[in-house]
Amino acid sequence: MGNIDPKYATQLALERLQRGTAEDLSKFADTATSIVRMQIRELSVARRVIAPESVTPSELEREEDSEMLKKIIDIEPDTAAMQMTLRGKAEYKYIEGKKFAVYMTKFSSNEFAKEVLELMSYTAPLEKIIEENTTKDLQTAEDKFFFNGVKTGIKETGKTFIDSSTTGLTKAGLANTFKLINSNKLRATRMVINAADFDDVLGWDSTYLGTDLTSKVTVDGYTYEKFMGKDLIITIKSDIVIPGHVYIFTDSDYLGWSGILGDVEFQIEKKGGRVSWLTWEYAGYGVKNINAMARYKLASAANDDIIDA
Repeated sequence: MGNIDPKYATQLALERLQRGTAEDLSKFADTATSIVRMQIRELSVARRVIAPESVTPSELEREEDSEMLKKIIDIEPDTAAMQMTLRGKAEYKYIEGKKFAVYMTKFSSNEFAKEVLELMSYTAPLEKIIEENTTKDLQTAEDKFFFNGVKTGIKETGKTFIDSSTTGLTKAGLANTFKLINSNKLRATRMVINAADFDDVLGWDSTYLGTDLTSKVTVDGYTYEKFMGKDLIITIKSDIVIPGHVYIFTDSDYLGWSGILGDVEFQIEKKGGRVSWLTWEYAGYGVKNINAMARYKLASAANDDIIDA
């Protein structure tokens, strides 16, 4: 929202809802769309694993027996792909061959509805209102869809290292998990870990971290973007990456492909004193090499099963 004072910007946006003219609602929708677009980039775990490309309808093909649009992707040699589709319910299919399709899928937030008078009493900035009531729904649906495909692929390959440690995450266990990818002429380059598990690292001593780093971690916590040479993605989404499980991936180019069709759509209506809005997007994910991902699991951790979408 630029350099405008957040309180003033929020007040201005809510006043537009109160007036409720077509122009006011259109301007509110423009502001909200910009906020959602920015927040998805920051909050989505899936997009940090596979950076999405922006695509247009002309770059896609139409499925012969449906209205679905798809992107044809080459499968890495001597491996298989994991195709992800959503036709009423999510489906994940193991694909062998030279090519596979990535389908554009609609991800939507729940409808948010509130009396304008109630919104006017909110003290939170508009960004927070949008995040809590719209963006989290949208990016959680996207993350669940992607990670269900990841879990299905890892189940197929068996690339899980089980660590019998009773004291939490271990450096040796993570190193052994990296080998599950590196042994396939690939290179593990990033990890996704639950914040509760990464707290174990804060308790590591100089034997694991070295004297200088241990001192820094003790004072400032772990402030680096890499860990053990891997891009570090820490999440608090325990319903997607549950404690005791760490997911390891290669770079996007070797792992898979994702695309975003068009822009985030934001629909808003006002009837009487009540306002409602809904946002959605079209995105697609596909893993073109199921050997490019692996999982570290503490033996004491619960099973990280497929998530109800």
